[in-house]
Amino acid sequence: MDLSFEHLPWLAPLLRALATVAGAYLLGRILNRFIAGHLTRLASGSHGPWDDIIVSELQTYVPLWSFLIGLRVSLAYWPIPERWLHLAATAISVVGFASVTFALAGVATRLVGTYGPRAVPGVPISGLTRNIIRLIVIMGGLLVVLNELGIEIRPMLAALGVGGLAVALALQEPLANLFAGLFVSDFEASRPWYERLFGREPAFLASDTEAVWALAEHRWLYIKQDRERAGHGEQTIFYDDLDAVVAGAGDRGLEPARHEDYPGGVRKIVFRDPDGNEIGFGGGIG
Repeated sequence: MDLSFEHLPWLAPLLRALATVAGAYLLGRILNRFIAGHLTRLASGSHGPWDDIIVSELQTYVPLWSFLIGLRVSLAYWPIPERWLHLAATAISVVGFASVTFALAGVATRLVGTYGPRAVPGVPISGLTRNIIRLIVIMGGLLVVLNELGIEIRPMLAALGVGGLAVALALQEPLANLFAGLFVSDFEASRPWYERLFGREPAFLASDTEAVWALAEHRWLYIKQDRERAGHGEQTIFYDDLDAVVAGAGDRGLEPARHEDYPGGVRKIVFRDPDGNEIGFGGGIG
């Protein structure tokens, strides 16, 4: 029976993959024993159990993470179509993200259980509280996994209001979006004022008391009803044609609260909404 690599082309990559995975797992066990053991000794000399909790969770997951790394590296040995390579790599990444999520959930729930009673003496931390913390962390991990799978998650987060939208935008490339907001005391009264200021209706309503305007591509401004925080906001928007924008607001019945001039010919025209929030329109000399 001929077991040469020539007659069994899959044998060589299989052996290399097995050796890589086994080596990675063995390395993980070694790291788990020596590095985690060193961290344990360091943690024993610190104040508080927080570092012991982290070390304990690391010891649980380091072998698995090493195994997954070995699997990911071994994919390069197989002469299979790119589509299947991508699918296998994605599956490994999903398992990795899920394990990291469960590790973070374990750390978070144990920290809450340990430090909660110290922060609020006499108030026990119930199992329900721990489960809520665990659920929040797992939901965050689930969103990351869905994003990794290429599933559009922003529509899912729209129901969470502006906060959910901000999280969705944050999952995109850094600095790809600007998302600013102002708090108002009466949404129904403030929305028409902002419609006159920008000359159009909101791009969409994030909730019954949140409206969002698209100022430019990936540039958003929203208002949200919050009576306690209303009236203390300030935003500045720069326009290429400042005079035209200010004139348009004037045609719609809004007059600036004040004009400001800065060195270099920069001007700022400040409008004040019914709560006292200030929205400045900036630009150069017209």
